[in-house]
Amino acid sequence: MGLGKMQAQTADCKVPMMLLVANSDKEVPASAQEMIESRLRQALTRNGIEGGAKFSNFTLVANVMSSGKEVVAGTRPVITVNAEVDVFVGNNFTGEKFASFTLPVSGAGNSEAKAYATAFQKVNGRNADLQKFLKETSQKINEYYETQLPSILALAQTYCTRNEFEEALCILSSVPPCCSKYDDVQNMLRTVWTNYVEFDCAVKVNKARTIWMANQTVEGANLAGVYLAAISPDADCM
Repeated sequence: MGLGKMQAQTADCKVPMMLLVANSDKEVPASAQEMIESRLRQALTRNGIEGGAKFSNFTLVANVMSSGKEVVAGTRPVITVNAEVDVFVGNNFTGEKFASFTLPVSGAGNSEAKAYATAFQKVNGRNADLQKFLKETSQKINEYYETQLPSILALAQTYCTRNEFEEALCILSSVPPCCSKYDDVQNMLRTVWTNYVEFDCAVKVNKARTIWMANQTVEGANLAGVYLAAISPDADCM
């Protein structure tokens, strides 16, 4: 694959990433932390990252920490808050921290919740520093998949050999389609899926047979039929 084609694919490729906002500071209202999660998800999407992934090799973790609060007295007291949003992206399998970033924010309002809401408006996909961080992180992750794909395929094969098919499928499905050797991923996905279907079929057939041998009645036939009906039509084990 030529460099130009690979770069074009990378630009159009959404890297799957999980998102976790840690409840790290009781000074920060839960409503404000929910706002952070929503805004970070939007920022990820805006910068070419699939922030709603249920499973990925990578997770973006955000810790929200209060760094000060001040109340200005008056007929309508104003509360000023300062906080830091510490963000890091880690590899879920190796534990490696890929990148980290701290965004200081501040805001004011006539209640603490409104002050934090104002402060966290700065956490968005248009924030230049956050945008730069996410783009650089996305590039690093794409480079990771390019260089580490053989290890990823080997890990998926290990799970498959142990009949841990869901784990294998999750690992493979987290590889971005723009990876230059994605054909290898698709081939293994087909292999893992076929093995899973046949394994699942054998398990269900054995359960149905056990039920029928223990209870050869209409009731037993119906119970066994429940397992047989749940077998994938793609299975060849019957």
